[in-house]
Order: sequence, then structure tokens, then C-alpha cells
Amino acid sequence: MACGDSSSPEEAISEVLQSPPEIRATKISSEKDGLIVVLKKAPKIIAQLRGLAQNAVFVGFKLLSDTDETELLKAGHALLMKNDCDFVLANDLKTVRADGADRHEGLLIKKDGSYERATGKEAIAALIVKRTIEAF
Repeated sequence: MACGDSSSPEEAISEVLQSPPEIRATKISSEKDGLIVVLKKAPKIIAQLRGLAQNAVFVGFKLLSDTDETELLKAGHALLMKNDCDFVLANDLKTVRADGADRHEGLLIKKDGSYERATGKEAIAALIVKRTIEAF
């Protein structure tokens, strides 16, 4: 069976997992009913940046989905410590409303584990700017 000639989605997935396809340099026919896209994980560069700019103020960002505040703070602080950030803005996707209302909430976590809360995109941005300027 040639790559992409599977008769069912399950067979196609199995085929891709067994032998991932190479990058195609040619056009894929628009007549094909289904395509499987294999993505390659991109490396995180934030940890590498600290070595390039020792005196810079680094703000990391951690977005989780449907988690409680305790877990959000824990994950945000872990990211801060792992990547030697000065602050991490942690937020949960559930605070972003589909109707466009700006009730987005963010927690700006510091190295000592303390944090500040801001609600609304403008307030979050203002808090990040204020603390970054103070740290610089």
C-alpha cells in the first residue's frame, strides 16, 4: 500500500505512525479527500535567551485549559524556575470568552512565588509593563 492510499482513517493513522512520511517538495493533489499532517515539535527558546542577555527582564507565559488556580500557579512558577524568568504571566483559557467580552484574567507570578492578579487584556499588559520597568 502506498502512503496515502489507505481505505480508512484508522489505516491512514496506523500507516503514518509506522513510517512517517517525508517532507513533500511537490504539490498535493486537490482531488485527495483526506490528508494527514504530521507536525514536529518546535524547541522552546526562552531558556537559551537568558544566556544571550543576562541583564534582560524575561517574562514567560503559561496558558492552561480548565485548571484551578492552585495548579495554574504551580505550573507558572515551575516554568519561571525552569527557564530563569523574572516573571510568568499564567492564565487559563476558560477566562477568555467567545463573545468577545474582556474578562481575561492573568496571574503575574514572581520568583518568590507571590503573584498579582489582573483582569482584562489592557490591565494585564499594564501590569507586565509596570513590573518589567521596575525590575529593569
